[in-house]
Amino acid sequence: MNEVLEMMTGFITRENYGKMELLFMDDQCGGIKIPVGIVDDGEAYQQAVIREVKGVTGLSQLKLKKLISYLDLELPMDRHIVLNQTKAYNKPDYESNGRAELSRGCTVTGIRRKGDFTQVEYIEYDQSLEENNLSYQIIGWVPTKSLTQSSRRYFYHLICEEETPKYWEYSLENCKVKLFWAPLTNLPEITPQQTPWLRYFFNYLENKCKYKNNG
Repeated sequence: MNEVLEMMTGFITRENYGKMELLFMDDQCGGIKIPVGIVDDGEAYQQAVIREVKGVTGLSQLKLKKLISYLDLELPMDRHIVLNQTKAYNKPDYESNGRAELSRGCTVTGIRRKGDFTQVEYIEYDQSLEENNLSYQIIGWVPTKSLTQSSRRYFYHLICEEETPKYWEYSLENCKVKLFWAPLTNLPEITPQQTPWLRYFFNYLENKCKYKNNG
């Protein structure tokens, strides 16, 4: 049975002149996104969402409002998620040289299996260009035990309790990320993978409003 990789998405909001705004990130290569992260082994989900969101946004004053929902996902047979950071070896052998390292949470395509290893391909595209140009590619052998096809993503609502500008930059690893607020009535186009997640947030807001009006 597949181990389940647990991930989270943080819908961060603030009130601006009586209107709710939602926080987005733009790393200029991966497109516009909602902040996401991965739950560490043995870590409580509430701690994970605060830790990850602070890490990718630089925000320090966040209030965890509510767990909105979660989504279980089972990938097709040729697709895998990396469970633990691992080397991509040149051969299906721990003694062979490692081409590079694949991070926990990466989604890869399986090519073939041999013994305790699976040959995989990892690709990144530069979405800042008009055409999605290949920017990074890894093909190598990884231990099959480091892969899974099952994940569970938790969706949380958080409230920003500190003053921020409408737009600002934050240094994340080796690149600068642009962060900005957008009103719910005029949201930007986000990466296609995340677009379906917005319905969880808006369903939550709708139900919250109904409960408030009926209460």
